[in-house]
Parts: sequence; structure tokens; C-alpha cells
Amino acid sequence: MSLTEKSRSSDESQRYGRLRQYGFAVEGIRPNGVYQPALAVGSMVYSAGQVSRNGSSVLRANSSRTNGLEEMKEAARLAAARAVAAISGVVDLDDINQIVSVTGYIACSIDFVGHSAVMDSASELLLAIFGPAAGRHVRTAVGVVSLPAGGLVEVQITANLSPRA
Repeated sequence: MSLTEKSRSSDESQRYGRLRQYGFAVEGIRPNGVYQPALAVGSMVYSAGQVSRNGSSVLRANSSRTNGLEEMKEAARLAAARAVAAISGVVDLDDINQIVSVTGYIACSIDFVGHSAVMDSASELLLAIFGPAAGRHVRTAVGVVSLPAGGLVEVQITANLSPRA
């Protein structure tokens, strides 16, 4: 079910509304391989890693690894929004009690040291969507040589579901 198909009370729709406010739509995520985009197991939900893709276009790392910091931050926000979209394919975002952890992979040069600054933009987006209590999480940021489809950033999210879910 797409974001536009969901009918919610104003309180329940806040998380979806915040995604729209930041320019992201929650649409179905289709995997580019033999895996699930997200999986709910017990009280936990896990997204697969999502690269910085906007529709069919990938925000790519350039071959010299000289992407600017702002471009990298935008890629992290985009990848985080896709991870949230993947999660919304298996659970209602309003059933998320806590974003537990975020792992970010950044395609960068060996001398790049701005990993935390890049991933801060993904964390800030999650805090804006889920609020300061449910959106607060632990995080890992790792620099890598390459990512699927030449992506600039890949983000994976683990979340805890409310007991009512």
C-alpha cells in the first residue's frame, strides 16, 4: 500500500506526513536481488541496506571519490528514507516504538574522515520523522570502496515495534 492510499487520523499520520514534508514518498521498495527489502521478526523489524536511489536513478559515488559533503549528506537522507519505505512495506510506521540502530556505508576515499557528518543527516531525518524519543538510535558509519549500483551511501535500519503491533 502506498503512502497516498493510507487513510489515517491526524495523530497517526504524522510520521507519513513528515516524510512528505521532507520530500520523500513511501512507495513499495522492490529488491534488486534475492532478498526481502524488510522483515519483521517478533517485536523487531529490519530493513535491508538501501542505497541512495531516487526512483530508477542512483545518487552515485564518482570514480575519484570526490563527491562533496552536501551531496553525501543528501545521499544519506535519501538512503534512510528508502530504508523507512522498505520498513513501511511490512509494518505500519505508527507501530514503530523505537528506531534501535542505523548502519551507514559511505563510498569514499581512504582519507575521508567525515563519516559521522554524512550520517548525521540520516539520523536527523529519522529524528524528524519519528520524534526525539522513538527516533533516537545507536549508529555505525563505515567508509567503503564501493556499494551496490555504484551508490554513494547505503543505510540499514533496525526498529522495535510497539507491543500493540
